Amino acid sequence: MADFLRDLLTAEDHAAPYVWAAVALAHAMIGACLMTCAALLASLVLSDAVLGLALVAVGYSIWELLQAVAGGPPLDGLLDWLCVMLGAAMVAAVWERRVASGAASVIGLWAVVAAGVRQRIGGR
Repeated sequence: MADFLRDLLTAEDHAAPYVWAAVALAHAMIGACLMTCAALLASLVLSDAVLGLALVAVGYSIWELLQAVAGGPPLDGLLDWLCVMLGAAMVAAVWERRVASGAASVIGLWAVVAAGVRQRIGGR
């Protein structure tokens, strides 16, 4: 089990387009799950999504900072964080019933995925 977790948490370049897209979308799902948990906690304190989104942003920033200190590539951490935050923003938009914000989050995530895939297939 320790080897599985170590492999899962080891940064790599994700050179294949499919793998890169899958990892980016997986990070968005991490953000969606974290935001759902944070929203439940925040609903006990405030009735809006701002606190939940802030909890996810700070918490995941700390995680990526620890990975960078351990030797992970900074750009990888920044892209991971961006995808996590876009996933969290999607859930926050649903919670707040803000369709335009949710759509912007989805478009932003797909733009990141498309740019990464395009780079990996040589700009086609």
